[in-house]
Amino acid sequence: MARRAPRRGAGIAVLSHYLPACSVSTEVLRAAWGGGGPHDVTALPIADIDEDALTMAAAAGAGALAQARTRPGAIPSVRLVIPPGCEAPASTLAEALDLSSASWRTIIGGSAATLRAIVDAAMESTMGGEPSLVIAACDWLPSPSEWASRLYGHGAGAALLTPTGGLLVEGSSFRSNEHLGAERRSSGDPRVRLPVDQADPTEPLIGAVAKAQWRSETSRLLLCTPSTRTARRLATAIHPKALKVLSEGIGRWCGDLGPAGPLVALAGLAGSLLPREDVVVAGAGFGQGGALRLHRRGSVRATGGVTDEASVQRHEIDPMQVLQQREMLRALDPPSEAPMGAYVSMPAHHDSSAARYRLVGERGVRSGTIHFPPRGPIMERATGEECTPVRLRGTGTIYALTTIGRGGAPGEFSYQQQMDGPYHVALVQLSEGPRIIAQLTPSWMETPTIGTPVVSVLRRLYRQQGIQRYGLKFTTVEPVAGPRAPIRDPLAAGS
Repeated sequence: MARRAPRRGAGIAVLSHYLPACSVSTEVLRAAWGGGGPHDVTALPIADIDEDALTMAAAAGAGALAQARTRPGAIPSVRLVIPPGCEAPASTLAEALDLSSASWRTIIGGSAATLRAIVDAAMESTMGGEPSLVIAACDWLPSPSEWASRLYGHGAGAALLTPTGGLLVEGSSFRSNEHLGAERRSSGDPRVRLPVDQADPTEPLIGAVAKAQWRSETSRLLLCTPSTRTARRLATAIHPKALKVLSEGIGRWCGDLGPAGPLVALAGLAGSLLPREDVVVAGAGFGQGGALRLHRRGSVRATGGVTDEASVQRHEIDPMQVLQQREMLRALDPPSEAPMGAYVSMPAHHDSSAARYRLVGERGVRSGTIHFPPRGPIMERATGEECTPVRLRGTGTIYALTTIGRGGAPGEFSYQQQMDGPYHVALVQLSEGPRIIAQLTPSWMETPTIGTPVVSVLRRLYRQQGIQRYGLKFTTVEPVAGPRAPIRDPLAAGS
């Protein structure tokens, strides 16, 4: 018997994901705002006060690059997918991932937009013969009542596509909600969008699956929906046999992750796919539905993914606290400009971004001594030793530790402290030798001991001159633990 020729085209080689450790109980959320929503979803992962779409996208993207062991300069193209209203400046993310030389495209949409970005990246990788990266992140919160009814969670995922990737992108289909198109035509403005709760995703999702040539006998089905019940209802509408091959999605443990949903779900599914098995991934949002057919032709590197409740870290916080942190409930007005304990201008901040985002230091050519932060050309002339840039691993141990209590934070972190309480600051002994001072995150973690291993993570710091500034904090290598977060009253911050 003649051997079947291998299928050609680019495919997904690496999958990575990131979910925040904090969560909100859907029971508490419904009780506060009277929402309906799927009742099989028990908790939603929610970004902490120092996390957002950019920091989660950086974590997912860094995970994909670490698994691929690919030089950042070898990736010429990156697509970033975020929902409307999310802030994730591509320039900052590019600097954090050391991908400033790549061509970046920011796409606004839901899970269907992520599936389309994968298709476009596959075509680009097939034609150019080079890898392409897709990152999707969601930290979107609509009105409180819509949050309670739609059950949106937070997270990020990343996929690296290469000409020989193990998950071949075979086919796709995309459809728009007819009512959404009618609304755009009647308004005369193509930028006008229907409210989310009026854009029913059922019709475009079912139509996209049918056009993607899903076959109940040979293809598994993965529906990126807010819950297992919703997925089963849609699967029954697609085909009577669809339930037999329906893969358990992530909605049961994460809710609706928006554009990040397909990548997070695939990270958990990739390991269970058999050789030469097909899977159709479908998702919808903002009036758009999409379906992507993938064929496993080789190995795929993937982070563990979300496969059960135990694979999702849970530190329950109160929904009211989340809304206050996101300024949806103005219990405490944030300062328009953060008062600075030590002012750093935007040009100076930008010039030192490699050190601030990636721990790029200096190594003496003659002595081999590593310096951080970089000393610059003035110190080179003073010491007579030339230095070369070196990126530090970002790992180390706690050398000394203190806790900043209420009223003790410098001006730029006073709002964070009023909203989130006391936080830890540590002197970290880096693996390469230098010692640096940095905040520990999350603030609710139990006080670590001297010698605890830590690793650097990108986090939000403060807003200055109308721009959100980011920097590195450190977190423990082992999963953080802490007591259940109390409901804090920001108005009583000074008491």
